[in-house]
Amino acid sequence: DLRGAGRLGEALATAEQSVGRARSLDISRLIAQASTVLGETRRAAGDLAGAEAAYRDAIVAIEAVRGEVAGGPQARRMYLEDKLTVYRDLAELLAEGSGTAAETVRGGRRLLAHDPGGFVDAVHERLHDIVAREPRIPGIA
Repeated sequence: DLRGAGRLGEALATAEQSVGRARSLDISRLIAQASTVLGETRRAAGDLAGAEAAYRDAIVAIEAVRGEVAGGPQARRMYLEDKLTVYRDLAELLAEGSGTAAETVRGGRRLLAHDPGGFVDAVHERLHDIVAREPRIPGIA
């Protein structure tokens, strides 16, 4: 793991290449995974605006796949459970400011402690709303 070894420059280049390859293949699942890693890497490098952009790209891809998941609400919830990290990471990034995102992160932590099953649905709905309306970090169009 380049990022874990402190080789952030190489990690960024590799993550950006992965996003490019995923986009060229036009496979939403790969775009989501690669964009999530790129967001984490940019955040570790201190590029908050770049991290936000990558997290938002990952969420768009996750939502595209989620809409195609067969089954019902439970199948879509199961798909989403292991992808909530990117929503949480974006919310925490936004929460470094103030307002709705910060409140949602605190509320989500309380809900997780009391009702882990309800956490997935509640956090997804709240964070999806926040991502749509919360002001972006300066530098993001």
